Amino acid sequence: MSENPMAGPSIMTLIRNGAKFVPCMKSTQEDFLHYQATCPSIPSFANETCTYEEYLWYACNVENLKGFPYQVYRFIIPMFLHAGIIHLLTNLMSQLYIGIPLERKFGSIRIGIIYILSGIGGTLLSAVGLPRTGK
Repeated sequence: MSENPMAGPSIMTLIRNGAKFVPCMKSTQEDFLHYQATCPSIPSFANETCTYEEYLWYACNVENLKGFPYQVYRFIIPMFLHAGIIHLLTNLMSQLYIGIPLERKFGSIRIGIIYILSGIGGTLLSAVGLPRTGK
């Protein structure tokens, strides 16, 4: 079984594809950048440890985008990412049983606006209390 209990990709794969990861969303104190961190198991890191700055560069670098904090798109993308097949199926089932009746009653546009605002708001609120170091 993989490290992901939802039967999906690894956590690092999700982060590299835009999942919520606080060190990529808000700045880290400068003194943390020189701490040693466990490097991801990739060929470009020959050592087992690297600086936290190098770790952030790998974790936050998405398709040659800036590899450091203030990646605003990370507030929107998590609405469309799923942790795995179990998470996807659970969401689809809830959409069938709850989403369709709500759309019929209130309309697609109103429900779409509520979904987007709820997704961004949920990401913002869940990122508020998390530590900036990602540890």
